[in-house]
Amino acid sequence: FLTECVEELIDLKNQYRGTSLYGSTKRVTNCFGKDMEVIRGFDNRTVTVTEVEEGDYLRTVDPETGELGQTRVDKTYSYANNEPLLWIHNSQFDLKLTADHFLPVKPVDGVDGWDDYRELPAGLLDDKTEWEVPHTEATFTGSDVEIIEDVETVYCVELADSSQAMFVGQNNK
Repeated sequence: FLTECVEELIDLKNQYRGTSLYGSTKRVTNCFGKDMEVIRGFDNRTVTVTEVEEGDYLRTVDPETGELGQTRVDKTYSYANNEPLLWIHNSQFDLKLTADHFLPVKPVDGVDGWDDYRELPAGLLDDKTEWEVPHTEATFTGSDVEIIEDVETVYCVELADSSQAMFVGQNNK
């Protein structure tokens, strides 16, 4: 049932792809813990999300095509956080993000013929499935996810092209 609901929401969201409505649904989810790192596009330097400024270019990937590129940052902001963060970490991953952050993933074993990447809210991912992210082929399961309470501030980045995904992590993962 939950998978059907998420798929319906994704289909509804995709109806608005290329419009300002699509961008607004995605943009509110690019929020991370303060120690998350991104790659700046103009110098390929790794910086924390707190160092990103409006007008910077970040290294990005198109989740649909896998094409690498650079995307301009439209806006950065932070807010007081009342919800826990998800910390996905293993030998390939080290990522702290909000539960409503859309993460491009696909199941490693191809659940019910599902063999493409889809952007799903991290908090809705099935914890029994092994998930793969594009371009790195890094995988994680529910046992790799911890909930972090008491995160006072969350830092957010809005990209000019909301269809692009940023490279985010820490500790070179």
